[in-house]
Amino acid sequence: MCLTIGLLLGGSCGGGSGGSPSGPTPARSVFRGSFSGQYLVTTRQLTNSFTCADTRTVEGTLTLSLDRTSPTVAGTADLTGTQATVATTCPLGRVESFPFRSESIEVTGRPENLAFTHVFTEVGQLSTGERIERTFTRAFSGTLNDGVISGAITFADRYETATSRGEGGVTMVVTAR
Repeated sequence: MCLTIGLLLGGSCGGGSGGSPSGPTPARSVFRGSFSGQYLVTTRQLTNSFTCADTRTVEGTLTLSLDRTSPTVAGTADLTGTQATVATTCPLGRVESFPFRSESIEVTGRPENLAFTHVFTEVGQLSTGERIERTFTRAFSGTLNDGVISGAITFADRYETATSRGEGGVTMVVTAR
């Protein structure tokens, strides 16, 4: 047993306390849970009072890989899934589906207060040639109790062009085991 573990982890099988010089090595635990929700992204034209909306759905999996060193918890989160626009009243809107993947998001906290926030921005161009900047926020808050993580994950989308602004989001319950 020691030989296999020692070789896999790059350690040796000599005597000792089994921990590192700075204390015991934290145990890594992996938790997975699914989430789904629906939300509106409302767009307002800046040049007039025109407003339109996209109805979006999101379905995904949250994977948390955590190390617990009493009293704190640290690790990473991965988000994978599909986001879709299922209906639109916007002139340039499209019904479409696309995958999402955010990896190695830093998770910090204590068992009673785990959290992460991941914000990323994309800059592109609309079919009209207008520049668009999209900002996506993915946030989680929850608790670890008896080997189960319970919490809420928020997806918030915001975009801006020279002539319009849009935003919307949803908070979904997630339980990871």
